Amino acid sequence: QLEKRFTLPEAPSIIVHPNTAAKSGKFDCSVMSLSVLLDYRPEDNKEHSFEVSLFAELFNEMLMRDFGFTIYKSLMSAPNKVEDDKKDKKKDDKKDKDDKKDKEGQEER
Repeated sequence: QLEKRFTLPEAPSIIVHPNTAAKSGKFDCSVMSLSVLLDYRPEDNKEHSFEVSLFAELFNEMLMRDFGFTIYKSLMSAPNKVEDDKKDKKKDDKKDKDDKKDKEGQEER
């Protein structure tokens, strides 16, 4: 039925079709980014914007959790650096040489 009345976009989208009975037909729809919804203004303490603000906060927390988990999974599945192993070996070799020099210096005394 909607396909007959409207030209629908090819990409998946959210379609808003306001009810003409809402607010005596003066229903206004606008597209806003999440950051705009999270940017509170003094006039946003009214009841009509409470649900939108609550949804924006929860949606933002969901995105942070999901992206944080994705980053964590990527870090955990990443291979260890080979350079770290080489640096550790160099430090151990240097320490062994220093220990040998200390022993030789003590034996000479």
